[in-house]
Amino acid sequence: MFTYIAPLIFVLTVTMCKEAYDDYMRMKRDRDLNNFTYPVLSVHEYAETKSEDIKVGMIVQIKQS
Repeated sequence: MFTYIAPLIFVLTVTMCKEAYDDYMRMKRDRDLNNFTYPVLSVHEYAETKSEDIKVGMIVQIKQS
């Protein structure tokens, strides 16, 4: 019985750890992207705005690297 359950538990544990690491890295990448600032045109002048604060209808200047 142990020879059936031990490999299954090992594979499930490794898979869960991998998924947790992937989720953590995705959360970190999303946080970095949401805190990136873009110049937004408001009342005829540009103001820096975080990407998480951009709303529909805002005019955003995007530069391609």
